Amino acid sequence: MPSPPDSTVAAGPRRSFARENGAGEVLQTITNLPPFEREQYIRTLIGRWVRWTGIVLAVGEVSRPASGRYVLALREPREVGLVAHLDVAGEEHGSDRLRAGDQVTYEAEIAFIDTEVHLRRGKVIESRSVPH
Repeated sequence: MPSPPDSTVAAGPRRSFARENGAGEVLQTITNLPPFEREQYIRTLIGRWVRWTGIVLAVGEVSRPASGRYVLALREPREVGLVAHLDVAGEEHGSDRLRAGDQVTYEAEIAFIDTEVHLRRGKVIESRSVPH
């Protein structure tokens, strides 16, 4: 599913969405850029919103278990390894019921990028469970 157009309104304040269609695309673009251009590209993405689809690799509680927040380790359907970490609320979006292998569509804000894309303020829009 492609990302919404730039500056889409998504139930609340105006959000600026990234054009990239997935964390794998972001990481590949960084790899392909000359080293002196990488930081500039990354800075243009921090704070942008995304609507991507991923496969849950693992679900873990945030360091404060009573917070009700979870971190999802995700990969893209076409990728093999870990490409994103997503911080989401638990019961509000059903994240507490997600398991490895489930496919999720989510919206989140890019927090920072290193060897993976780290996302905050995530919301699971849709999830499809696989038989376990």
